[in-house]
Amino acid sequence: MNRSARFRLNAPRVIHELFEHEVVVVNLDTGRYYCLQSSGVDLWNGLMAGASVEEIVRAFQTAYPGDGAEIETGVVATVADLAREELIAEAPTLGPSAEAWQPRSGTTFERPTLQTYTDMQDLLLLDPIHEVDEAGWPIAADPTKGPADIGR
Repeated sequence: MNRSARFRLNAPRVIHELFEHEVVVVNLDTGRYYCLQSSGVDLWNGLMAGASVEEIVRAFQTAYPGDGAEIETGVVATVADLAREELIAEAPTLGPSAEAWQPRSGTTFERPTLQTYTDMQDLLLLDPIHEVDEAGWPIAADPTKGPADIGR
C-alpha cells in the first residue's frame, strides 16, 4: 500500500455516521454495514480529514503509547480492509487539510478492527433509494452529496 495515499468516502455508494465511541459505515450496494470502535474511530476520522496513511501512522505513534511497529501494522491493515470492502476510495487529489485532525491521546492502542454485519442486508437492499434514477427520489439528488445528505 502506498503510505502517502489519501482516501475519501466511497460516496454515494457508502454512507457513515459517527457516534460518540463508534463509526457505523453502510455500503448501500451490498447491504452490509460495518463498525469501527476505539482507535478505529480515530483512524476513520483521520481518513475523512484527508490525512495520508503515513500521517495517521505517525500521529498514532505519537498519541498512543506502545509498539510503533504494531501501530503501523494495525493502521495499514485496517485501511486495506476498508479499501477491500470498497468503503473508501483513493483520493485522486489532495484532500482537505488534515492539520486540525489529531487522534485522542492517553488511551492504550487497540488494533482497529472492521466488524462486518450482514443481518440487515436484505432489508437495506430493499430500501427504495436503490431504485432511484439519475433525477433522484423523492427529490433530485445533489451529485456532490451522498444518500445520507439528501434533504439536508
